Amino acid sequence: MADLKNQHFLQKAYLDGFAATDVPDHWRKTTAIWVLNKDTGVISLHSTQNTAARSYYYSFMDRTGAMNPTIEKWFNPVENQFVRIRQHIRDHIEEVNLTGQASNLDPKYKRSLAEYVYIHIIRVPKIFDDIRRQAETYERETAQKHGVQPDPNMAKVLALRTMIRIGQSPGMNIVDSLMSRCLDVEFYPRTKVSLPTSDTPVMMYDETRGAGLAYGSTTVFFPLESSIMLRFAEFGDNAKLVKQRYVGMARPLPQLVGAHAQKEIYCRDPHVLEEVATFLGLKTTLRDPRPPKLQTS
Repeated sequence: MADLKNQHFLQKAYLDGFAATDVPDHWRKTTAIWVLNKDTGVISLHSTQNTAARSYYYSFMDRTGAMNPTIEKWFNPVENQFVRIRQHIRDHIEEVNLTGQASNLDPKYKRSLAEYVYIHIIRVPKIFDDIRRQAETYERETAQKHGVQPDPNMAKVLALRTMIRIGQSPGMNIVDSLMSRCLDVEFYPRTKVSLPTSDTPVMMYDETRGAGLAYGSTTVFFPLESSIMLRFAEFGDNAKLVKQRYVGMARPLPQLVGAHAQKEIYCRDPHVLEEVATFLGLKTTLRDPRPPKLQTS
């Protein structure tokens, strides 16, 4: 299935919420995003179509020799809700800006957001690559024990099955744990605020212990787009919009994103990435490459 070759570990529709708004003329026809590479310090423009994506990342070879995209499709029901939910939040924000009144969000949107955050806990390279490495080690040891050649495809199937199991049973506990916390949808009305996201967008933070959903004191952050941050905090049922009037309240957030990123940080504003790089102790290089040819998938 060639149309499912280019598989995103961060949904393109999600990345579009962080797309660059000020780009050189030769990028005008491409939805672009600024990317900071933590290994090299390079900051460069990429198309969102080709960002946070890998060929056949969640596919395996079936008995006919074709790449099977079943797992990629497994994410679709949750992903398909995202654009509608984000637009609902944007509409809600417009209502707040017009009336000055902030009502609570419908609980069904809270669950959809919790499910969306959950799949970003299990599907990103920081988690999935580790699962796959463990599966490859197991496959090599098993093959050596039986005196046969290891099968990399079987190792990937095992890794994908493991990810599914995480999603089917403990995964719902992750969603329920998020649902048991208050949800604040924080938005920053001033245009100078540009929140970044990363290849590990879900951030768990606890000042007193190691972060983990088992701790009630853990706060979970998830950048929804360049001016909106989800925050699952202390236990409670609330799901509300919070208008942050002071831009200074957003300043620690890019640093938090940068500290939790594995290799890449994404933003609409390269200057924000330069600030993150300074915080991380990186020497940066700013590049403006020509737009690449887009993959068709």
